[in-house]
Parts: sequence; structure tokens; C-alpha cells
Amino acid sequence: MASGNTQSTIARASAALQRGRGSEAAQILAPLLRSSVLSREDEMAVRSALAEAWLMLDDLAQAASALGRPPSGIREPISDARLSTLWRLHGRITYARGEQSRAIALHARALKHAELAHDSRAIGLAHYELAHCYRHVGESGIVRDHLTEAASALHAAGDRRHLALVHSLSGIMMAQSGRYEEAASALRQGERLAMAIQADDVLAGIVHNQANVALMQHRSNN
Repeated sequence: MASGNTQSTIARASAALQRGRGSEAAQILAPLLRSSVLSREDEMAVRSALAEAWLMLDDLAQAASALGRPPSGIREPISDARLSTLWRLHGRITYARGEQSRAIALHARALKHAELAHDSRAIGLAHYELAHCYRHVGESGIVRDHLTEAASALHAAGDRRHLALVHSLSGIMMAQSGRYEEAASALRQGERLAMAIQADDVLAGIVHNQANVALMQHRSNN
């Protein structure tokens, strides 16, 4: 398959991923990976997108299989932007397996390469994943710092899906510190963004968080 066709297919899969349609993206991408004429760069792009799709479907085994070995085991030169994506995805798999310290280290690598690439979206995604990791270990101040950085970078990149997720997590953090009105506002922002791109999975999570925040506020008033 020619590189132009490959890029078009990856773009279709990426559009599906933006809407949370992991199964659709996997069906688009899986045949590409079996193609014998992919360039090495195209192969890494397909593997990354397919790993994203499997992660969306909570299938860690398939995600790890699609992604392959860590970048440290790859000999040929790789761009900083691609390295950032690879380290971030390895970090997500590691986080999902419960290895928080190692996940933080991998996401820190992803952030370093994103900054070297001056890639706003990659920077925002790395900060968002680091926020998740530090939330899990109870470092709320560090979480807030990463969420602030993530929101700024993702806004600059125009990534509405992940910006909605940042607002959703920010809303929960605000509610947990008793800032219910700010939490509700953040969640409404996330809701608007998710609706704009028809990301039903993100919207469902935000609605769930809105219900939790309302319950927390109700309990604090009684």
C-alpha cells in the first residue's frame, strides 16, 4: 500500500479514535499492519494508533502486542514526536498494569521528547497522563500543575477530546477540595467540547462525574 493511502487510512482511524470508537479504528488499522510494503515510519504510526484503539477497548494484551518493544530497543533514528508517542503509550500500558512509578518515568520521557519536538499536542497528552499517575499516588498539587499545563497545550493544539478529559479530571479535583461551583463549570466546559466532536464515551464519563459532584455537594450541605 502506498504511503499516501496509508496516511489516509491512519487519518480515518484517528477520526474514529477522536470519537471514542476504538473497535472501528482497530478494524481500519489491523489490515494495514499485515501489509508487507509499509515503510518503517508508517508501521510505527499504525502500531501507535492501533495500540490507542486497543487501550480504548481496555485490551492491554492486544495494545502491547500492537505497540511492540520500547523505543530503547529500536536501533534506527526516530523523530522526537514519534518517540514521545511511543513512550506515552508504553506509559499508559504500564499505568494500567498498576506500575505507577515506572509509568511516571515513561511519561516523563514522553514529555521530554514532546518538548524537544515543540509538539503542543504531545506535550499536553504527556502532562495529562502524568496527572493521572500522580493522582493515583495522592499528589494533588502535582496533579493540578500537570492539568494546567495539559489544558494550555491541548487548547493550543486544538485537541478537543483530550481537553474535555482534562476539564473532567480538573472538575473532580476541584470538587474533592470543596470548590463545587468551579468543578461544575469545568465539567460544563468538558461537556461542550465532547458534544462538539461527538465523543460519546468522553461525554458519558463527564455526565457520570457531574452526578458525583452533585452528590458530593449535596452531602457537604447536610
